[in-house]
Amino acid sequence: MYIITPLPFFALTIVYLTWRLWHAASLRAPAIRWTARAVIAALVSASLVVITPSWAPVSANALTENQNVPYEEALAYVDAHLPRNTTVLTDDDSWNDLVKMGWSANGWSGPIWHFKLDRDPIAQTENLPGSWKDVDYILLSRPMEVFVGTPILSQKEAPLAYAALSHSELVKAWGPVGLQVRLLKVNPDMNPVDPEWMRMHPDRAPTAAISP
Repeated sequence: MYIITPLPFFALTIVYLTWRLWHAASLRAPAIRWTARAVIAALVSASLVVITPSWAPVSANALTENQNVPYEEALAYVDAHLPRNTTVLTDDDSWNDLVKMGWSANGWSGPIWHFKLDRDPIAQTENLPGSWKDVDYILLSRPMEVFVGTPILSQKEAPLAYAALSHSELVKAWGPVGLQVRLLKVNPDMNPVDPEWMRMHPDRAPTAAISP
């Protein structure tokens, strides 16, 4: 979502490395110096020829288009359609955004950071006695989805959060397939579905409507 942030630093890094190479070449003997400078100039020119055609359109899009639209639409939908006491499993970024919109900040009533479900004993003993089955919905955006299948959010290392994902049905999705922000409804009675398969096949994923 924030690809425009590092772009200036990438450009500065390239300029700095080029300057260091040029400076190092200047300390060599004249014959080596001019040969090294010619090589550096050729490499820079070749890099510009290769990179510019692909980098320029991407940079232009990053600077002129709001890449957060799907996420912002998903947040607005959740805020408009779900009661504030709904248990929503999500990532820490979405947790903060929902709290800013007026949702509870106590960590248990309303949005819940997915990390806490498996790794905070209070979740299991006091606030979510039914474990992952007490989760109503999952707001799954990229900061959470990138961890699915990794030790942070795998069936082995995070079995409760993974079980909630595997037992969820698609309510609504925003953005292109593979990069979508999705609202999922947890259904403990359904047959489990591979979360990665659901990500790549939203049109074939089990669906559900928001509970009245």
